[in-house]
Formats: sequence, structure tokens, C-alpha cells
Amino acid sequence: MNRTIKAIALTASLFITVLSFGKRPEKLIGFSLNHETQEVTITVVSSGCTQKTDFEFKWEENKLTIYRLKEDYCKAMEEAKTFQYKLQDVKIDISKSFSITNEFIASPFMAKISGK
Repeated sequence: MNRTIKAIALTASLFITVLSFGKRPEKLIGFSLNHETQEVTITVVSSGCTQKTDFEFKWEENKLTIYRLKEDYCKAMEEAKTFQYKLQDVKIDISKSFSITNEFIASPFMAKISGK
């Protein structure tokens, strides 16, 4: 019986570890740059718990990928949620062109259907 409890605890620990390190590229509803305010705005799908700190901006050469670091497991109806970041905080250089590698979806209601 003691072995069973240890096996269950180990399995639960591994499952929690996998969930906490499971960052993935976010499917975006929108992305915009504002030169005047020096901000970038992203629009994402939220089920009620998504926060600005749930995202990470990563660069590889001149390509930007926005990753979701924490899943939104709340039960509210999906909605579009917008977050602004200072260009300097996410290392966007306004004098250089770049590409975004994230996929886009047209509606927050399509997120689960399209395999969010």
C-alpha cells in the first residue's frame, strides 16, 4: 500500500510539472503596434482568468513568437481580451521589420473548435 501511495504522489507531481512548464505559442485574435504610445497590443481568448503576465515574447532572429505561459482554466464564456505592453519591455525595435509566427483566429468562440 505504501508503494501505491508513493506511485500516485510521483504521478501527480509529474503531471503538475508538465502542466506548469507547458508554454505554447498563443493563437491571437489581434496584434497591433502604436508608434505614438510606443506600445504593442495583443488580443487573445480568455475564459475569465487570463492575465497580462501569462504571456512571454520571444525572438529568434527577426521573428517574434508570443507564448502563453499559463493556461486559463476558468469556466466563463470565451471572450476576446486585450493587453498592452511597452515596446521596449518586449524588445520590439521600431526601426526594424519583423514577422510574427503565431497563428490567428477570427473569433474567440472558435478557439476550442480549432484546437486552442
